[in-house]
Amino acid sequence: YLPSFKRKKKNYLEQSFTIIGTNGHVAHGKSSFIANLTKFQPSKFKYEIRRNISIKIGYTDCFMFKNIVSQNTILYFSHKKIQKKCFKIISRLSFIDSPGHEALLSTMIGGSCLVDFSFLFIACNNLFPQSQTIEHLYILNRFKKSPSLIILTKIDLVSLKKCFLYYINTQNFLNLNDILCFRITFFSIHFIYIPQSLFKQCHVNINHVSKQLMKPPLFVILRSFNINKPNCSDTYLSGGVLGGSLETGTLKLGQLVEVRPGIYFKSSNKYRPIFTKIIEIKDSYLNCKQIIAGGLLAIRTRINASLTKQDRLIGHVLGSVGCMPPVYKVLKIRFNRIKVKHDSVYKKKYSEFLLYESLLINISSFCSQCSVIRISTNIITVELIEPICTYFNKKVTISKKYMNSWRIIAWGEIIDGISIEQV
Repeated sequence: YLPSFKRKKKNYLEQSFTIIGTNGHVAHGKSSFIANLTKFQPSKFKYEIRRNISIKIGYTDCFMFKNIVSQNTILYFSHKKIQKKCFKIISRLSFIDSPGHEALLSTMIGGSCLVDFSFLFIACNNLFPQSQTIEHLYILNRFKKSPSLIILTKIDLVSLKKCFLYYINTQNFLNLNDILCFRITFFSIHFIYIPQSLFKQCHVNINHVSKQLMKPPLFVILRSFNINKPNCSDTYLSGGVLGGSLETGTLKLGQLVEVRPGIYFKSSNKYRPIFTKIIEIKDSYLNCKQIIAGGLLAIRTRINASLTKQDRLIGHVLGSVGCMPPVYKVLKIRFNRIKVKHDSVYKKKYSEFLLYESLLINISSFCSQCSVIRISTNIITVELIEPICTYFNKKVTISKKYMNSWRIIAWGEIIDGISIEQV
């Protein structure tokens, strides 16, 4: 594998800085595309492998190579070591595989908020557009992370005429709804050839990715794990592991950090942050001593593993002690209603807010139900069931229950809030 490269070589990159997201309707080939591209399955959960469905956020890494001998720029993705001297490592990428089922929309939003750019998948053997295709497009568009590439999959199951018909319908749909997309391409896992337009678009987008390194560190937790085996002795017990991405700033090994909100006490309406120390920082290949914003990473801490098992810390954030944003229980949100021309779900009577009704709020990887306590023209005040640690001007999606499923009816940003006290 690539870690066998010596660190003195200039073409070796220690950390992944770019995150690519995959979005689209269920069973449109997102996980199969990543597995075919990187030779690693993004689904790690045992029930996902058994049922062949994405339930949680999937993740994997790969390297991008360039053929420096050929006159034309030829790019490759690979996990394997390429010993030929004509290949040079350009970049290292991380993939986030989001589930496509409508019941897992909040999981998709949590993963898509961290990506730098995304791929949207549309299967040519289904009707267009599907409901989740519309929702994923509008979520990415509102977060200013429009798909840089739309991939039409399963082209081996339809005729050539139908493939081009899908191509024209996709372009018309994007133009009608004012959605910016750079390129549309075709793909099938049964074809060995992968279009160079996919690699070149990645290479162009990587050069435009920028990170905020001067701000205080803020690590968004996407997954949390207990890596201790059953019946493990006390001498071999390990602390909890937090998986996610560093949005801003830098972190280093041995640094004292805190996790907010941490433990919430409903009776007194107070919270207790979890203070801990970074024991180990890893990604798919390396043990890192210091990391900067970008990429998917795992941080091992001294937190009791009972607090991190089964993704219990999803939506929490990690940062330096004393440099964290406040914890809020009440938020004031300036919102804009979503108007979709092709879906009857978003009718006017379902897009109106009612006092004291239950809504679903998504802010980065945080997801919680809330109650409406005040409504004005374009500002809504909600009280969350679980507190959140966040900054103002963060992007928010608001969902409402429709026919036993949550559907997005509005998006907006946080303009004010009421914080709670620390124990």
